Amino acid sequence: MKVVVTLCSLLTAISIGLIFYTFVSVGELVPDALMISLLISSPLIFLCIVLILLGYFGKSLKNTLFHYIVLGSFIGCCYFHVDFNLMMLLDVLNKGSLGPAQGYWLLILVFGSGKPIAIGGFIGFVVYLWLSKKTANKKIKQDK
Repeated sequence: MKVVVTLCSLLTAISIGLIFYTFVSVGELVPDALMISLLISSPLIFLCIVLILLGYFGKSLKNTLFHYIVLGSFIGCCYFHVDFNLMMLLDVLNKGSLGPAQGYWLLILVFGSGKPIAIGGFIGFVVYLWLSKKTANKKIKQDK
């Protein structure tokens, strides 16, 4: 579980770093860029904190439905954030400024995170059901 927590923390930091570098590269002040980065990454930070709490304090919640839903939601949200932030950074480095194409970044990242979180949570739910069935089948075979 500590590997999962470490990876989640690292991916969250990478996402924050990408958006921070994007705003610093267009001339934003460092404190402003840091606040924007934290605001944009708030859904990802929230899910990362929940996973960290599950990893360190939720030993009884390991391999439960809640754990798989949160992990799936984090993976979906993380993929969305890192992918969008990287595309935005490459676009800004290519054009040299934040143009109208990046005008909806706050809407997309903060309010648009709901769909990847929901899809990731559903995938986590399906994985939990699949692993539960696999474990149950294994126990039935062992009992025979």
